[in-house]
Amino acid sequence: MHILSYVRVIYPVCVHTSIAFLIVVMGLFFPSLPAFAAKQAQAHRAISLTQAIEQTLQYHPDLKAYRFQNQALQGGVQQAQVPAPYELNMGVENAFGSGSFSSVSDMQTSLGIAWVLDSELTQARVALAQAKLSQTELEKQNKTLDVAAATAVFYVTLLAQEQELLLASLAMKNAQSALADVSKRVSAGRAHIVDQYRAKAHLSTKALVVEDLHHEIEATKAQLAAQWGEVVIEQADFFASGQLANTPEIVSVKQAFANLKQHPRMQLLSVQQRVTESAVALAIEDEKPLWQISTGFKHHNREDDVSLMFGVSVPLWTENRNRGQVVKLQAEQNQRQAQTDAWQQAVSTQLLLIIHKLKHNQHVIDGLSEQTIPALEAANDHAEKAYKLGSYSYNDWYQVKEEWVESKLALISAYKNMHLLNIELERLTGTQITQTHTLQQ
Repeated sequence: MHILSYVRVIYPVCVHTSIAFLIVVMGLFFPSLPAFAAKQAQAHRAISLTQAIEQTLQYHPDLKAYRFQNQALQGGVQQAQVPAPYELNMGVENAFGSGSFSSVSDMQTSLGIAWVLDSELTQARVALAQAKLSQTELEKQNKTLDVAAATAVFYVTLLAQEQELLLASLAMKNAQSALADVSKRVSAGRAHIVDQYRAKAHLSTKALVVEDLHHEIEATKAQLAAQWGEVVIEQADFFASGQLANTPEIVSVKQAFANLKQHPRMQLLSVQQRVTESAVALAIEDEKPLWQISTGFKHHNREDDVSLMFGVSVPLWTENRNRGQVVKLQAEQNQRQAQTDAWQQAVSTQLLLIIHKLKHNQHVIDGLSEQTIPALEAANDHAEKAYKLGSYSYNDWYQVKEEWVESKLALISAYKNMHLLNIELERLTGTQITQTHTLQQ
């Protein structure tokens, strides 16, 4: 049976069946392995790529920080809307002095109010605060793409490792069967004792591969769980439940370039330009003199009369105070534009390479599935029969089995590469991680 068909059929119970086999077969070779395997055989919960990404978007530490940053910027927008406060002025003149002003008969008291005409400055501050809020939203979208892609990479890696474990367990089972056949032939005097020792060594090698994959799987699970803020101290209680053999559809170069134009980073540049324009407008508005208007009443104690007061305060020589700041902001924006142009050009080249690699891996999958693996399966069957008849050496038979296993590993690797390349393609073009649907079909 095709190894990936085998994987798809038994996948829901793959961990339990492979571990049970390890406990029985490898207890003599690795005394510590049964206890390790028993832990792995505990009930796990299946987790899909959809669930992994949803948990990441909800609990990833970096994304949680954006929520507080968003709240802070919303507070900044509210604060920017607050105008300069009114001033209440009270004063006493011509009293408590000397001579004719020693009494309060000539005292004058005043009560007035003053305010700054800063409506245009307030509007400029609000526009800048709102632009910064929009910029943060797009920065979060960019970060979301990165963390979702990282989660998908860990998930696909875990899925490939789990299927490599199935293949390694199957190879170990074949090695155990080969050891039994060789031992019978040695007992019957039809094979040399060297073949039996070599078969034992091969079996122990396969067991080491299985044990190593267990550790790699746990490490990948810890990396995956960390994406949603979960710390795995001993052993993760989940396994990936997708279908690695369901390859994504390869998009055309034209479509990839069209998607690139809609990337949040391109939108971010537009918002950054708006932030710069708002900052420049605020700097220019801040240069303008803020007129202060004051009005009130003055009471003349001698005449027992009241008069109206009115005043205007105008700052002088305020022009060009922020010219350096304006030049700085405009230069920074030009720098961002140049960096974005360079990024777009570099990404365009990467997209071409990724699409070529996707096509190459698809050819590898087709070649291995349709030609290489069927031929090696037939060769393995004939080599096993020939060895049992005594017309084929153990070394040649083992070599054929190794080529068979290596071709299946190459197939798993090609499937894995297809998904990883497509994840990177979607991250670079700013599109949704479609493996959420592909891996679960």
